[in-house]
Amino acid sequence: MKFCNQCGQGNPDDAAFCVQCGTPVDEGAGAAPPVIEGAAPPPMEDAAPPVPGMPPPPPGMPGMPPPGYAPLARRQTDGMAVAALIMGIGGFFICPLVFGVMAVIFGYLGRGNIQKSGGVLEGDSFCTAGIILGFIQIGISLFFIILWVIIAIIAASSSASALAPAMLAAGLLA
Repeated sequence: MKFCNQCGQGNPDDAAFCVQCGTPVDEGAGAAPPVIEGAAPPPMEDAAPPVPGMPPPPPGMPGMPPPGYAPLARRQTDGMAVAALIMGIGGFFICPLVFGVMAVIFGYLGRGNIQKSGGVLEGDSFCTAGIILGFIQIGISLFFIILWVIIAIIAASSSASALAPAMLAAGLLA
């Protein structure tokens, strides 16, 4: 193991540059790190080689990524996924058939966006919840529409049969 004459970082034997500060490590570097009076011993960790043209981070900075590594981007929730969930919940209070259909549409569009994003977008669970709530609202709405039609047909047929004798008596039916 070679040690840097500049910062004292341990480097692999085949390294041409220090992994900590990027200074050239000469072939005659000793087996022991240089002793700097009054300084704490340098950290002995392997780090990535520095990016050319980028100065190394100051030693001892907490939370700094190693040189050459970009910080991770924060994932965002897809807007269609949020819309699907809002429509799925709102449909229980306002116009369930329309909001249910919109929740299903937004849910499937959001799922497509999330899959195409390659891991940048999240919110698949919002899409799933919106789709499920939308289908529940569509089913409940269709049930009540069919029930209403059946009741209307029964009411119309029963009132017509009740009026038939009176219409015959009045001469309106031949």
